Amino acid sequence: MLRRVGPCGFAAPVTAQLGHRRIHTGSIAMTEDEIRALVMAGMPGAEVAVGGDGYHIDLTVVSDAFAGLTRVKRQQLVYGVLADAIRSGALHAVNIRAQTVAESRAAH
Repeated sequence: MLRRVGPCGFAAPVTAQLGHRRIHTGSIAMTEDEIRALVMAGMPGAEVAVGGDGYHIDLTVVSDAFAGLTRVKRQQLVYGVLADAIRSGALHAVNIRAQTVAESRAAH
């Protein structure tokens, strides 16, 4: 296991698994697939992409559930799904991009 110094100056363990990065931010770790499954379970029908560097998590969620919501409300919706994982320490430093299907298509 490697140790990387995070933005706060604390050493954060980083691990990797065969093609499926394990996001490790403390004593509990989640794979990208586990994070994706968690969001998809809380937001059925959403398209979810997970990335990051092992310390910071980049999460893109595409769902029509975001239609008519402000950026803050969209992020609150996603954070609501992740709340237990964040409280437990399994997730930390999550960057969320929340878009409707139409917004996602227009961006590409």
